[in-house]
Amino acid sequence: MTRSSLQLRLIVAAALAVVASLSLAGLGISALFEQQARRLAAGELTNILHLLLAQVKVGEDHALSVPMPPSDPRFAMVYSGLYWQIADRNGVRLRSRSLWDGTLQLTFGEADHADEHVFIGKGPGDRPVLIAERWVEIAAPHEPLALQIAVASDAQAITQARRSFDGPLASSLAILAAGLVAAAWIFVRSGLAPLRQLRADLAHVHEGRIARLSGVYPDEVQPVVGDLNELLARQEAMTARARARAADLAHGLKTPLAVLDALAGDVDRAGHGRIAGEIRAEVTAMKGHVERELARARSGQAPLFVRRETPVRPIVERLTHALGKIAGRDDLRFEIICAADETYLGSENDLFEMLGNLLDNARQWAKSLVRVTVRRTRPGLVVMVEDDGPGLAAELNSRDVVRALRLDESHDGVGFGLAITKDLAEANQGRLELAPSALGGLAVTLTFAA
Repeated sequence: MTRSSLQLRLIVAAALAVVASLSLAGLGISALFEQQARRLAAGELTNILHLLLAQVKVGEDHALSVPMPPSDPRFAMVYSGLYWQIADRNGVRLRSRSLWDGTLQLTFGEADHADEHVFIGKGPGDRPVLIAERWVEIAAPHEPLALQIAVASDAQAITQARRSFDGPLASSLAILAAGLVAAAWIFVRSGLAPLRQLRADLAHVHEGRIARLSGVYPDEVQPVVGDLNELLARQEAMTARARARAADLAHGLKTPLAVLDALAGDVDRAGHGRIAGEIRAEVTAMKGHVERELARARSGQAPLFVRRETPVRPIVERLTHALGKIAGRDDLRFEIICAADETYLGSENDLFEMLGNLLDNARQWAKSLVRVTVRRTRPGLVVMVEDDGPGLAAELNSRDVVRALRLDESHDGVGFGLAITKDLAEANQGRLELAPSALGGLAVTLTFAA
């Protein structure tokens, strides 16, 4: 997948949404856990506060005592993190052993004695503590005694509990995120499956295996399929009309060219041989153009885009057999190097036309041997036709001679055959190349991508 991939974009967007959502959820759950832990701690401190309040005794001279202090052993351990103290307007009167010589720094005054308060304050060593405190009046021998009773616990215990909770929570959310991202990947691939099928079908259309898109697509994709099929039908109809008109034009020119050829004969017989030769040369050139257009028109006889696998060796054998008879030479030999199951993806007519032109050209120039080699390589199908003739003139090796109309005026139609073959090859997603042959003559190579 590339950066422009729709599937990659959707998966990345889904992954980011999942990570962001679970991150926010994790923060919220962690905060709720801390809030709940603090609420439970506050409830525990309030219970101890009520228990301590019930145990406070006032003696003579307002002497205070707690006959049965809270039984939690942490109250007896210095700086254990759990503390209590009792104070009046003059200062601290009683405290737990865990406070040692420290005090709880309280912020609420006597005016607030009617309510219990739970807040974060400072304990021994200015460490943050969660404090539950309340002002009460206790009956005394002479007059009621106002006391401030406070119970505190180390606030860091709640923070540590949250940290201990955050570890498993993060692991669980990470596993959940991985599962959700995997599910999103599956959903995205499943949702985009019709587009992949459409892409595969379009590739088959491009390769010529099918003429139209078929199959059942979702409602969101089906209109696109219908438009593509309509576009293919229109293009096929337009191409067919253009080829028919080209063929009609080429056939229409044949008769005037035949008349001009006959007139050239009359001019020659009238004693104007030079003029007649020039007319015949132009007529020959025009005939080449006509044959070229006819070949193009014939290449479109098969339905547009539909290309079937055509066996190569039978066509090569038919052509070499026919050309061997036409040549009328006992010393000319055709050598075929081609697997029996080798195929060409395209029109049989096009392949017959291309190989026929190349073999006929090689037959005219060969001394004794024409070799046809067909092989499958990484680029695609390669067809090479070689001869042991004189080869291409050295001064012509550096330019694309098939763009010219003729290679040699002494061999009629040779250049036209190569030019037609080049056009047909390019129409079938191939290319034609000329090079010296190992046999000593010319090697013409056709390479097709499929």
